[in-house]
Amino acid sequence: MGILGNRDSSYARDLQKQIKDIRHLSGLGKLCVIGDYNCSFSDNYYFTESGRGALRQCFAENKMAVLTASRPECVDHIAVSDAFVSGYKTSVEEWNIDKGLSDHKGIVVYIRENSI
Repeated sequence: MGILGNRDSSYARDLQKQIKDIRHLSGLGKLCVIGDYNCSFSDNYYFTESGRGALRQCFAENKMAVLTASRPECVDHIAVSDAFVSGYKTSVEEWNIDKGLSDHKGIVVYIRENSI
């Protein structure tokens, strides 16, 4: 969202387009939204208050959780519908913490059966 970052005027337009798409797609069934949101959820690293609030509201309305939201200095996220992970255990792992390879940390969510 916002190819030039969340402080560029394109961010607000992109954000509204993404929210519209999420609302539409979530009505079709299980949904996973992965990408560079240009928004951190757990700190003041990189965000706009209005953008963060709009995303949180959109995900709540569509019964989705941002599984990566608690990670500091993280703008790349993985959000899933509750139905997508219902009955499964999730865990998050990061790499490139020092951002030596990129200006982004790497992040992955593991989704496993509860019995594992």
